[in-house]
Order: sequence, then structure tokens, then C-alpha cells
Amino acid sequence: MIVPSSPLVSWINILRNIFTPRLTEESFPANSYCFSRGSVALYFGVIAALKGKTGHLWVPGYFCDEVLEPLRKTGIKIFFYPVGLDMLPDWQRFPKVSDSNSVHKAFLLVHYFGFNSDKSIEIDFCKQNGLVLIEDKAHCLEKIIKNHEFITIYSPRKQIGLASGGLLILPDDFVLNEYKTLVELSVTNTLNWFFKRYLRLLVFKSEKLSRFLRSKNILSNNTHLPLERMNNLSIKIMTDFYSRSLEKAISKRRANYKYISNNIKGLQLFDEFMNGLTETGSPFMISVFINGDVKKIKRHLNRVGIPAASWPDLPHEVINNPGQFKNTHYLYNKLLHLPVHQDLSRKQLNFINITLKSLNHDFVE
Repeated sequence: MIVPSSPLVSWINILRNIFTPRLTEESFPANSYCFSRGSVALYFGVIAALKGKTGHLWVPGYFCDEVLEPLRKTGIKIFFYPVGLDMLPDWQRFPKVSDSNSVHKAFLLVHYFGFNSDKSIEIDFCKQNGLVLIEDKAHCLEKIIKNHEFITIYSPRKQIGLASGGLLILPDDFVLNEYKTLVELSVTNTLNWFFKRYLRLLVFKSEKLSRFLRSKNILSNNTHLPLERMNNLSIKIMTDFYSRSLEKAISKRRANYKYISNNIKGLQLFDEFMNGLTETGSPFMISVFINGDVKKIKRHLNRVGIPAASWPDLPHEVINNPGQFKNTHYLYNKLLHLPVHQDLSRKQLNFINITLKSLNHDFVE
């Protein structure tokens, strides 16, 4: 059995919106901007916060380095702050914030894996130090409220299963003049992507063929999207999903999370990272600490068709400073992430549970 690593918007949604001439309703705030991916939304969110391509940005050490590549090419100075084992800021080790009023400053708070963090401490910290708070909700699937107090980034590309999709929402007192100058991602690119993904699903029904194609990197889903806007088709598909399917998807993800979480309890090889669901959580994945050889267990899960993933990469400033970022290194080396998205069937969830129990039996003496 092959377990898909991410969801895919339904073909009914796609066909319905190919033949819909225009958007029929406003599902998002007026001051929202749709980009090719979440990392592009973050790039322009930071530029809006700092009022240009200079200033200071504080980013958690547990962050994907690839996402920062566009920002590193600007005049923005990036500082990394350590996190605790709960992935919240480690305030005792937090680097000193410049008290210069001539420099625009921003603070990035990441809501990891679909769980909303209590940001009251971060709000006070930003007010006291003159920083603009940016919320990274790329892992979150939730209703988009009309009035946002803080700059917020979403990644519907990941959460819904779109060819492209990064959503930036700005409070009313922020502007983004650069948006209209961006090129729109082609519709051909969008349709080719969907064709490729649905072809993958058909291929997955043959496990031998699927493993062969994956070993040759054929039908790979990894694409690098430039600094572009979403096209109208993708925006319509995204809007359709949020208006018709959002609540059902959130409910399914929470149920899937609980199903895997209940199975992990009592297995010595795995410790659940979050210790249960929060009231507002819409889990992107379930993250578990591995009490054993992480690489070996990850290889086994991937080999049998379960897409276990580690955090993709860390900034070199964090990698080269294990003393200051001790907790980040531990999280990076010991956590594995398993899918619990809305497209998983009960059969696929049972396969994950049976495999985890089997691993626990084989690896725990």
C-alpha cells in the first residue's frame, strides 16, 4: 500500500472552476494577496512589515533554510532565535534586539504542524521592542477571518493540494505595491501539475510500478515556483474549497490525528510531540519523537510506502552553532512526521498503525 504524503483537491472542484467565468464570492479579506507558494507570500509579508528590502528579521532556529533564500538576497539582516523543546521561543536565550528606532524590525512566529500557539507573550515582546509580528501559518488549515491584526501567511498549496498557492493577509495599515508587477503563473502550468498528480494516484494503485517510478524520480512532485502570482483558475479552486469543503477537511484531519495518536500510546518506540489535540488544532501531520535509530526507522517506513519525513533543512547559522541551538538540533535529529491529512482513508490509517506497532515490536527489546 502507498500512503500519499499530501492531499489533492478533487477533480470535481477543478472541472467546476474551469468552466466558472469568475469568482462568485469574496472568501478572503480585501487586503489579501495570492502567490505561487507560501514562501513567496512570506517574502512579500516581510517586505511589507519592514517597508522595504532592508531592516532586521527574527526567525526561529527551527526553520527551513530554503524558504529564506529569496530574503537572503535582499538587504534584510536575519537573526535566529532559539526555541524550546515545545518549539516556542526560548526567551532566556533570546538574542538582544537592537534598540535603534531607525531600523524597521519584524518577528516571525511559526505555528508548527497546524497547531495554533498562544501568542500573547510574543505580542507583548514585539510591542516592547518595536517589532512587527508576522504569523507563519503555512501548516494551518482554518477559516480565514476578515480582520487580521497581524501579517499572516498561509500555504493552501500544501494544505489543500493545489498546483500553486501562498496566501498573504495584511492588516489595513500595511500596503504591498509590488504585487501588481508580478507575473501570473500560467494556467498551463496549473493543469499540467494536476494531470501529473492524478497520474501519480493511478500509478500508486500498482505498488511495483510506483516504487520503480519513485526510484527513478519520475512523476516527482517537487517543483520550484518563482516569485509569481496565482492565476485566476487556482484562486477559484482555492476559494471553492474554502467555501464548500473546509469544515469537513478540518474535522477529518482532527479525527485522523486522534486515530494515530491513540495507537501510539503505549508504544515505547514513539512519543507524541504535541501530547494531544488543542481545541483549534487542524494538524498538518503527527510528529513523534523516535526512541531509537531515526534514520533506520524512516527508511523502513518509506520503503513500505509510508511517507515519513524529517525537517528538510536548517539555516547554516543554526547548524554551525549547536550550543546556542541545542533544542533545535535535538528536534531536527529525533522527530519524524507522518501524514494525517484529509484525503487518507481508514484503510491507509490502519496500515500506518499496524506498521508502527510492528516496528515497535521489532526495534524495542
